[in-house]
Formats: sequence, C-alpha cells, structure tokens
Amino acid sequence: MMNALYVHNPGRNVHHTRFLDLGKVSVLCGRNNSGKTTLLESVRDIGMNGSAALGSPAIRLEGEFAEALWRQVENECKVNNWSFSSAKDQIERAWGGDLLDLEKQREVVERIGAFRGYSNLQKAVENAVATALKKLPKRVLVPAKRLRLQQAAFKSEPSGELNPRGENLLNYLFWSKNQVQGSRPYSYYGELRGHFSTVTEGFDFDVTLSGGSLTLKILPPFGGKWDAAESFGLGLHDVLLILAVALAEDAGLLLVEEPENHVHPAMQRRLLQVLKRETTNQYLLSTHSNVFLDNAFVDKVYFTEFVDGEVRLSDVTSKASLLDDLGYEVTDNLTADVVVLVEGPTDVPVLETLALRREDLRLKQIKFWPLGGDIMDQLDLSVLTDSNKVVAIVDDDPGSRRVRDRFLAKCAELEVRCHRLGRYAIENYFTVDALRSVYGGQLPEDVTRITPRTKLEKQIGFNVKRRNRDIAEAMSYEDVAGTDLGDFFDLLAEVAR
Repeated sequence: MMNALYVHNPGRNVHHTRFLDLGKVSVLCGRNNSGKTTLLESVRDIGMNGSAALGSPAIRLEGEFAEALWRQVENECKVNNWSFSSAKDQIERAWGGDLLDLEKQREVVERIGAFRGYSNLQKAVENAVATALKKLPKRVLVPAKRLRLQQAAFKSEPSGELNPRGENLLNYLFWSKNQVQGSRPYSYYGELRGHFSTVTEGFDFDVTLSGGSLTLKILPPFGGKWDAAESFGLGLHDVLLILAVALAEDAGLLLVEEPENHVHPAMQRRLLQVLKRETTNQYLLSTHSNVFLDNAFVDKVYFTEFVDGEVRLSDVTSKASLLDDLGYEVTDNLTADVVVLVEGPTDVPVLETLALRREDLRLKQIKFWPLGGDIMDQLDLSVLTDSNKVVAIVDDDPGSRRVRDRFLAKCAELEVRCHRLGRYAIENYFTVDALRSVYGGQLPEDVTRITPRTKLEKQIGFNVKRRNRDIAEAMSYEDVAGTDLGDFFDLLAEVAR
C-alpha cells in the first residue's frame, strides 16, 4: 500500500500537498468546492507530467529511491574519480530530506557547485525518479457523475479495461459471465453478485442478451420478479458500478467521489465494509456522509479547504475519531438496528471492533452511545427507548456502584435489557498478547495474565484507554467468546435479529 502521497499540481491550485500515514481506507471531507475532486484528480494524474510528484516512505532519501539514486551517483563518481561522500553530502543538503519533488531536480543539480563537470547527475536523478514511479500502484478514479446502467449494444469482447464511469460495464460483465468456469473472469462475476447481494440486502442482478442489445436486470429480495434495471433506483446502479470497479482492480489505489450518492445509509455502511474487508485495493474516498467517517472502517480522515486561492489539506483523523467515539451522529441512532448504551467513550471502540468479528453482527446497524460514566443515571433514556431497540452494558467498577445501581433500576423501569459484566472494566477482557502487540517492551515481562477484578492500570503500570481500538483490533472474537462479554454479544445478536 501507499503510505504517503505528495501532490503538486499548480495548474489546479494544489501546492506541495501531503497525504501522510495513509491507511487501507482514507476519506476526504469538506464543503462543496473545497477541492476534494481536484485532489482526487491530481492523485490520479501523479507521474503523468511535471506538475505532479509522488512521495512515500519507500522513496524518501532513506528508502528505495535513495538506493537507486546513490548507486547511480556512486558509479558516476568512480568514472570521474570524484569523492562520492562529498557528492552525497551536497545532494542531501540540497534535497533537504523531503518527500520527492520533481521541481527540486534542477535545484539539486544547480547546488552541486563542487561538481560542475558532473553532467550525468540530472540523468541519475531522472532514472531514480522513473524507478520510483514504477512502484506506484495503478490509480482509478470513479467520478461522482456515474452512468445509469440500463442497456448497451453487444460487443463480442469488452473494449479495454472496465471504464469507471460505466460506459462498457454491461459488455464487461456479460463477457465475464460467459468465460470458462473456474477462470478469473467467471469467478469475478460470481464474487460481484455475492457482494452486491450483501450490500443491498438480497438484491441480485444479471446481464442478458436479446436482439443485439445487453440489458441489466435486477431481482429484488423476498419473492420479487426480475425486471429491467431502469425500474429501480440509482442507488443500486451506483453500488454495482463501484463494486464492479473495486473487484476488477487488484491492489491498486481506487479513488471514489461521493460513494454515498443515491445510497441509503445502511447500504453505505455495508458497501464500506465490503471495500475494507473483502477487496485488496487501497481507497481514497471523498464524501459528505458521516457513514463514511465510521472509525470501524476508516483509517484516515482529511479535511479540505480552499483558502487564499489554493486547496489546503489537513489531517482531522483524531477529531473525527473523537466525535464518532462520543456518538454525536443523531441520524445514525435513529436508523440503527440496535442502540447500545455504554458507560464511557473508550468502551465504544472495543465493543465496536469485537462486534465486527461476529458474522451475525457484521452487517447490522449498531450504534454505541456513551453515557458519560458517573452521570449515566441522570440521563433521560426514554428519548432513545421510544423509537429504538436498546440494550445496555455496564462493568463492575466498585467505585461507581451507587451510580450503576440507579442506572440499572432506570433500565428495568424502561424495560431496557442491561448486561452487567463480572470484571472490573472492559479493559480487563484484553489479552496479554494483544497488549504486547500494541505496547511491545513497554508491557512488563512478568505480566502473563490479566486479573479480572483489579484495575488494569494497577496491574501493568500505565493507562491503555487511548489505544483501546488498537488493542481490540489485535484480538479475535474467540478471545471473549467464552466470557460474560461474549454473553453480551449473544444478547446483542438476539436483539438485532
């Protein structure tokens, strides 16, 4: 995967913009006309001309880019009987250890004053740049304006690669459908139907040929009949196209504009999960939907602004994470299959992550609502229970027993099923292996087990709450399946059904 991107496209008002610490799924958010589309198009065009440049840890001066550059510089120094260490020192000072910037090539050459006869330095830099660009994954942009998939003239072979706007999608799908069983195209068609059904909760599609024309047909769930795709909403068309492109690419960087267009929030969530868990690509998405800012699926969130005539990018992952962990998305709560009341915001990432490990919970709309710990008995729970299926979970911290007892009494009054854990706190369900995978040598060597009813901080010497999600990510569901926390997830699955 690409760990970082450097984009410089002055013609589009993008100047020396860096995407750092990219994950599998990264998201661009911002107001209309703030530069989201411009950034996606600039990323797509990296390496195509001198106005864009590429950077990643693999091609910083300490990485593979450096190795390619220094090999060529060293060879040139040997031929001309120059000092390689002196040449290297001056190149490093000229470059400044920054991400690769094609504009700096001239500057590097000009500042090597001690080696004016070094005529091949520019060529060495260009060759190193070319080597680095070869490592750049393929980039495909799925634009916001996508075609409605209805009919198309039949062609015996699909023309070129799958077009991300959908021009040749029906031919591509029909050709894939009719390849030899067991071949990659044939398997691709089956996988696409399976993921389409998952995301849309039971819809199916097929491409048929009649009178020289291809027609996309859709079968609704629950005993519906096959009908032309034009009889169905644009959301199904968009989901099919995005999935088709995502599955057709292999370990590339897929850029998608507004994947939420025409798509219901529950379907958006399932689409995001399939992209994250079931495909090999890396994604950079632009969105206006809070669903695509879900901590459970999104690794990085960037905010775009157009300020003083240029597009500016800032990393707001921690801010987005905080808002999400605090539960400040009211619409999500109204459309959720289940609302889970938890004691504090740091419990949310643990429960959220482990819920995704269960097959029967993975595709459910579950909203975790933190109650603020010691003030949870003062909240008006009837606001939630009037319109949602609600369950609650509390731990056994003895310091909050009175508050917890009053909260349990209120839950009983409102007929909210509340699960009381037998351990001190949610952190007491972490495994030693998971803690060690996150904290390494910081975890004392003599810690071999976690005592259930003693505060974890006292056992290991430091507070882990800030990294609760990372620790939960290092666990499997089997780590809690035999505990009373596993019993809570059984309850959650029952209510969600």
